[in-house]
Amino acid sequence: MATFVFVQPAWMGGWCWNKVAAQLRELGHEVYAPTLTGLAERAHLASPDVGLTTHIEDVVSVVVFDDLRDIVLVGTSSGGTVITGAANRITDRIASLVYLDAFLPSAGQCTLDLLCRRATWSARDARRNGGRRLARAPLRAASFASHLAW
Repeated sequence: MATFVFVQPAWMGGWCWNKVAAQLRELGHEVYAPTLTGLAERAHLASPDVGLTTHIEDVVSVVVFDDLRDIVLVGTSSGGTVITGAANRITDRIASLVYLDAFLPSAGQCTLDLLCRRATWSARDARRNGGRRLARAPLRAASFASHLAW
């Protein structure tokens, strides 16, 4: 059986993979879906220092500390940028990379580089404004009625 590591998009937590994870586990697969630092139930850890490097380290740490090998690393939306960075650090532990409707950055790019100009300017201005990040409350699983009904 396979070992999957799922990376959620910005504003969500690992919970967004719960339905998929349950189905994969029923089939005998191992599934990990860590919530990235500063997001969802880990929103209290958000700070100007938390960013792509932190999120890459979150994923790498799960893989290394749980001694996972031959993993299928899956990212969606901004999670694609995270899995790209993680894959560069733990290449020998990855069997497959899956970009599920995800950003696929080139070398040296971050998610902001892949967004439209207006979103990029807004995010960078917010960051320059006293070190504040985008002003958005973390989303909760209950926000997604269709997800819960699935």
